[in-house]
Amino acid sequence: MKNTNTTKSRSIQQAIEGLKKNYLKFGSIIYTILRHVGRLSMMRYLDIYVVKDNEPLRITWDVAKVIEASYNRNASPRDGVRHGTLRDRTLVMGAL
Repeated sequence: MKNTNTTKSRSIQQAIEGLKKNYLKFGSIIYTILRHVGRLSMMRYLDIYVVKDNEPLRITWDVAKVIEASYNRNASPRDGVRHGTLRDRTLVMGAL
């Protein structure tokens, strides 16, 4: 039986490496689109993009993996990364 923490860590590390290799270079600008705010303003649904060769590329799925947030692209209008507070996850994104 595999250790789920090790598997989870490996999946997060692969997502970080993929973002660095394919999308995020030093000085890249990351764009976010706020898709929905929960009733009590505690929950946010975001889409995350980076522009490469004048094309907006949606990196929402990869970022959701890195910050361990839920993601559901079929839950309109709640399309994108679902998260509560950004403070702790901002620290993780800073590691990219």
